[in-house]
Amino acid sequence: MKEERVNTGAPGFRQYIDACQVELSQEQVEQEISAILCEIQCRRRYEMLERGCLPENPYFFFAEGEAGEEQGRQDQMREIREEAERAVKTRLVIQRVIEEQRIQVTPEELEAEARALAERKQIPFEMVRDFLGADFALLAGDLKERKAATYICGMA
Repeated sequence: MKEERVNTGAPGFRQYIDACQVELSQEQVEQEISAILCEIQCRRRYEMLERGCLPENPYFFFAEGEAGEEQGRQDQMREIREEAERAVKTRLVIQRVIEEQRIQVTPEELEAEARALAERKQIPFEMVRDFLGADFALLAGDLKERKAATYICGMA
């Protein structure tokens, strides 16, 4: 079974999300910023490790030694905040669509998704079932979000 992907970067999807009015919690945005900074930090550390060196400051987030460092950092933080706000808003809109459209998943859909996961990862289905549990409930949220994203793309 082929995994169904929804292009959440598609113009119609972005326009739908942008047009929705939702109140963003600063706490959620700050948590997302922290996650993004952590990802940047890990990615840069791996890149440096591949080159055979590590930064003096293991907790750096921005490229060191750049010209116009302070302005560059401010620009990067502005971009990171915008990315965090988009991510939080997208999650909130998708959750709203799930609730408003009463999106559900059936046991058959969950099992089919688990079988597709086993196939993609080239591992036995039984191993996936043991990991996820017999009811595959851990997949339900992802499947609902994918259905909501598909709905949004159809509305755009």
